[in-house]
Amino acid sequence: MLVYMGRKPRRPRVTVQCQNCGADFTVKQCDLERGKGKYCSPKCMYEGLKTKVKRICPICNSEFETWPSQIKRGKGVYCSVKCQHKASENQIERICEYCGKTFLTAPSNVRFSGAKFCSKKCVNEARRARVKCTCKNCGKEFEVWPSQIEHGEGQFCSTDCYREWNHGENHPSWRGGISFEPYCPKFNNAKKEEVREEWGRVCAACGKTEQENGSKLRVHHIDYDKEQGCNGKGFFLIPLCTSCHGKTNRNRKLWTNKLTKIYREHKKTIK
Repeated sequence: MLVYMGRKPRRPRVTVQCQNCGADFTVKQCDLERGKGKYCSPKCMYEGLKTKVKRICPICNSEFETWPSQIKRGKGVYCSVKCQHKASENQIERICEYCGKTFLTAPSNVRFSGAKFCSKKCVNEARRARVKCTCKNCGKEFEVWPSQIEHGEGQFCSTDCYREWNHGENHPSWRGGISFEPYCPKFNNAKKEEVREEWGRVCAACGKTEQENGSKLRVHHIDYDKEQGCNGKGFFLIPLCTSCHGKTNRNRKLWTNKLTKIYREHKKTIK
């Protein structure tokens, strides 16, 4: 059963002065506690927010104007960025990489951006200026953007020079020229056909057939030893499709372990 207790008493109101026009008006006590009740009307509120507040810089003692919203967020203390930097403790002295001028900056700027330039103007000018480099292959001098050097580029003047240099000993997959060594004479076409037939003419790694491969399967030396069959070791061969055989040129240790496991499991099934 609901019991009517009568109307609740009104909350006390307080008389305050408008910060824009100076007129007195009443406002709830709870609104004052929440930071409201500064203006008597929406019109005064908009005019008050549009009006800048005069302040004095604690570094150079010059008078400047700032928005009330800036003061509310804890800003608007200094008249300029230069004075703000002077107020920072433990400033670090740096030399501009573009103009050579010495300037002071906060440690946080050095940590996050490196503080390489003294101003935005120098940043923009440095980005527009190209850097001279010498081609590793032909020795020709050419220009690149600084960002290219940061990404590890700018070593060759052209794609042709890169391809010409990235050959032989300079190639990351170079193994001392072992690819030019001859195979054991016993590793002939008859031996290759024997291996293909033993595995059912299917790629041991992915299961692709010779029809899907478009040509005969490659016969791969699992331990990469070309002399097996002639140096007292038995043949250690496995058939692979063109795609899988190309992948074995990298991560040789990984492929040796993987193909050895497949080879041993296959031999168990034959027995």
